[in-house]
Order: sequence, then C-alpha cells, then structure tokens
Amino acid sequence: MADALDPGPVDDAASAAVQTEPLDDEGRDTREERLCLRVLFDYGRPYLREIGAGGLLFLEPTQTSFLLGRDTRGSDGRLLLEDRSVSRQHVEARVSEDDDAIQLRTLDAKNNTHVDGVLVRGPSVARTGSVLRIGGSLLLVTSIPSSQAWSGARDILGLRGSSVALNKVRWNVTQRADAPTPVVIWGESGVGKELVAEALHHQSQRRDKPFVKVNCATLSPSLAGSELFGHERGAFTGANRTTKGLFGEAAGGTLFLDEIHWLAPDVQGQLLRALDSGKVRAIGDSLEQEHSVRVVAASNRDLRLLSDTTHPPFLADLRARLGDWYRIHIPPLRERREDILPIFVELLTNAAALRGRQSLLELRMSWRLADLLLHRAWPNNVRDLRTVAQALVDLTPEDAKSLSHEPLAEFLPPQSPAEAIATPSAEAQLKTRRRKSQRLTDEDEAEVRQSLVRNRGNVKATEAETGVHERTIRRLAEKWRVGSHSGEDSGGR
Repeated sequence: MADALDPGPVDDAASAAVQTEPLDDEGRDTREERLCLRVLFDYGRPYLREIGAGGLLFLEPTQTSFLLGRDTRGSDGRLLLEDRSVSRQHVEARVSEDDDAIQLRTLDAKNNTHVDGVLVRGPSVARTGSVLRIGGSLLLVTSIPSSQAWSGARDILGLRGSSVALNKVRWNVTQRADAPTPVVIWGESGVGKELVAEALHHQSQRRDKPFVKVNCATLSPSLAGSELFGHERGAFTGANRTTKGLFGEAAGGTLFLDEIHWLAPDVQGQLLRALDSGKVRAIGDSLEQEHSVRVVAASNRDLRLLSDTTHPPFLADLRARLGDWYRIHIPPLRERREDILPIFVELLTNAAALRGRQSLLELRMSWRLADLLLHRAWPNNVRDLRTVAQALVDLTPEDAKSLSHEPLAEFLPPQSPAEAIATPSAEAQLKTRRRKSQRLTDEDEAEVRQSLVRNRGNVKATEAETGVHERTIRRLAEKWRVGSHSGEDSGGR
C-alpha cells in the first residue's frame, strides 16, 4: 500500500499560542511535571538523521482549547510539524480536568486522526502514553518533570534514548555508582541490564579493578559454588587444581550476577553468607577469606514475587540482603515509546554498515513503518528491534524509494492480545476520570488490583481501564508487594 497522504486544502487561520510556563522568584518551574506533546515522527522530515529531534509542545491545565496542526509552534517557537499531510487546523484539543490527558475534537481535515491506532470519529481522549497520529506524523502524549529533575546524571554507553524513564535510570546509576552496597537491576529481556551494570562499575572508584560477569542460568547446580567461591585441589572428583572462583577474579572490583534467580538455593545461602560477612570460603578449604567485591545482580523476574516455594525458588533473606526494595528498574520499550525510533535508527545504521548497504540510510522512512514500530509491544525489547533492523537491511530492494514496512509484513508474527500495547476501549475512553485528589475506595483498589493482574502488570493498560493515575497504581502495587512479603523480609538487611 502506498504511503502517500493527501496534503489537503491549506487553511488560513493559525493555531492558538502556547501559554508561558509558570516560574517562581528564582526562575524555576513551579510544577513537578508538565504535560506535553512530543513529536516522534514528522512525515515532513522523514530522514533517519532527523528522527529523535522532534519538537515539544508544553500544555497548561488552565489553557483554553487550542488548534493542533501544521501552523502550531512548539515551545521553542519553531513550527512543530512540517508535514503537509497535516492541515493547518487539524484537531482542536484541550487539557483534561485532571491534567493527565488531552481531549480531542476532529476538525474538517483532509486526512484522518488516530489515537493508538484507533480512528477518531468524534470527541476522544488521548491519555499520557498514547500516540496521536495526525496525517502522517506521530506525537506522544507524555509528562516531563521540571528541568531540575535528574540533573547531574551521566550518560551510559550503549543505552540509547531520552525518555524520562531512561534519564531516571541514568540518575540512579550516577547516584549509586560509588556506594559499596549490592544493587539489583530489574527489567525484561533486552532492556540493557548488562549496560547498566557496566556503568555502575565504570562510574565508580572501582573502574580500574576487574568487572567480572556471569549468567547464573549457565551455572551447573552442582558446580555453581565452585564457580563463584573457588575450590581447593582434590575437593571433589575432577578438581585437579586450586581455583579462586569468580569472587577471587573480581577482587576489588565488581561481580555481575545476571539472571540471579537461577542460582540453586544452597548457593543462594552461600552468597548470603558472603554478603553478610564479607568473607568467602572455597570448597574444600577450612578457612574463610575476606573479599572486597561489590555484587550487582540482575533479573528479568520480579524477585519480590519469588520465595522458597516458587519456581525458581529464591530466598527472602538473600533478596533483602541484596536490597531489592532499592533496585534499579529499566522499563520496557512499550512504556517509553519515545525511545523506540532513535534506538531503531542506531540499530539500522549498524546493520547497514555490516552489510555494506549504507545507501539505505539516505532513504526516507515511511510513516507506516514508523507507526508499526511504535505500536508493537516488543516483548524482547532491543533484541527484537535489532532483528527487525537486520531484516529490513536484508530485504529492502536495491531500487527502493523509501524504507517501508512492506518487506517485513510476511515475517513479522501477529501480536497476541496479551502482547499488544493496550488501546483504550470506547468504554474506557468514555469512563469518568477520577481527580488526582480523590480518595480511592476499597472497591476502587480491588478494581485496580484485578485490572493489574489481568493486564499482566502493564501499568499503562491498567490506567486506561480504571481511570486511576499511573503513579497511584504504582504506589498501590508497591504496597501490595510489601504487604504480602513483609513477614519474609523482616530480617537480614
């Protein structure tokens, strides 16, 4: 299918001006977060080098309705979009009463408007996290904290993206790099846990010491203790020489235990002892040796949901000693959609260089490809994106005029309902939103809990279903987790 869109008639009226940001006496933003529209893809600027450099339009709750279209100017004073498939006055919009969504009303534009892939036919709502498509351009409804938030955070090599969530990860790494205490990194497969672990090491005073990493899923249960803590010669059959183990190899530096939930329970007990005492004992040795190793652990499982009776089993005391309550969480791509296209461009650039097809990087990206990338759930996150980038380089014809989704259509598997990024139903869009100050009843909390379970922990989907703000949902989820494990975690910290 062709990607061309009808530019439509040129309207004469300009959109309303964006109001000035409220500042205090020292010139600082007085609001904790600001609702805004962020341009993810401008069909008028579809070249790869321009993706990720889209403008921002900050919105105020006191602002009257404004016109969103090709004449709208961003908060930097420049035109927000150059896409001529967008009418000058495409959509009328205003901030909702609870300040976390935009109410939309379509105008007599030539091309359609969509919210999260659903055609807008009348009054509609685009909530925080939704992607709005007008013409061939894609904009994200999001909230951005004040300029003071996450200041001083250092960049993390290989971790691409500029979302608020990723900037928070960078800030947490910077703040905790020099602490001697263990760190737990939690995130789905492919979000970059190893990159964060490496950054914790290289930003610390241990940077000149070893960084040793091991995937605990590869350790044999019978030999894991030997691998970690070493063994004496003759300690067991096949122990032909003395080894110092990974703790010994990482002396003075950092030991990264990836997929720590796969450690055998008896080895978890040995690790707990090593963290508590600061000493390790090699298998077959009668003496303990002091160690100065910082342990960084990572898992794609929520350790708070594991216990000694689950599969895999995990000791509550070890979880507490690792400080899992103080973990670094890397959100999946579907929860930071503004990072998807810049990451994809980088992966595509690398794949094109490996295959000698750099000419592909001069082509325009079709809006349908951008739309597809933004609306898939990517369960394996960057690993999935890398595969798609490599496939696009392999399958795009030599005479292609643009980078299109069409070469991928045959190979991309359909998304199951559980994998798809949740799109609010008509019922959810019409549901009365609760004000942020409104107290939730017991029935409300039960509804949130049921929705969170039904959506497999997807906070955005739960917010869309229940009308409860995302921060409230996260607070409730944290309360439920702590409450259900408070007895187990009472000691050992």
